[in-house]
Amino acid sequence: AGETVFRIGRLEARAGVAGLRIEGLPADWPAG
Repeated sequence: AGETVFRIGRLEARAGVAGLRIEGLPADWPAG
């Protein structure tokens, strides 16, 4: 179960980075 949560967290982190890219921020912006 924990592993699944970890995977979902990674997907959400990627989505957040994609959102930052759409907003025009650097692609290497640190994921918080």
